[in-house]
Amino acid sequence: MQHTVWCSRDTLAGDLNNGPLANEVSSSSPEGEERFPSPTVYAPKPPSVSVSPSGEIMEGSSVTLTCSSDANPAAHYTWYKEDEDSPTASGQIFTITNITAEHGGKYQCEAQNTHGRSYTTLHLTVGAGKSVIIMNIIRLTLVVLLVPVLVWTLWTRMKKTLSLKSEVNEAVEMIESHNCPEYENVAAAAQTEDTEEQEDLV
Repeated sequence: MQHTVWCSRDTLAGDLNNGPLANEVSSSSPEGEERFPSPTVYAPKPPSVSVSPSGEIMEGSSVTLTCSSDANPAAHYTWYKEDEDSPTASGQIFTITNITAEHGGKYQCEAQNTHGRSYTTLHLTVGAGKSVIIMNIIRLTLVVLLVPVLVWTLWTRMKKTLSLKSEVNEAVEMIESHNCPEYENVAAAAQTEDTEEQEDLV
């Protein structure tokens, strides 16, 4: 809402020389004096927000957000980030240095004076910096090179393990055959006796 007050010529001249219109303000002009309206006061209009530098914002760089609103008296500015309760910054200019992906998101600039407040929202997008891209390329290269090496190493170890088990089994069989000759003789003799008994019965 706008308000208009009136003051005399002398008051207006004195206020222009000494500062804001603050004294001897009346709603009507005394008789015989000319009337001059004081500046109109009003709440901040929706602020405009600019981003510098313009264009894509890369990780590791710096960005400056500037908020401006038409208001009388002049507005005070406060910055808020989405999903954060406390203010991120105060003042018309908000600078972020060494920006990261975590700085991305929605920012709200609030302009406020004694007559009201207004808001404007800005969405800040942060792209991957050159160093991040290089690191991702290196990681991908290492993965491509290491996966075949890892598969070949595992296959070689498995092959060696199977070969070792086979050798162990052969060794056990050889040991058993060398350690039990008497058993083989007894079994052969028993088989011979069974054969002779069968022939006698016939």
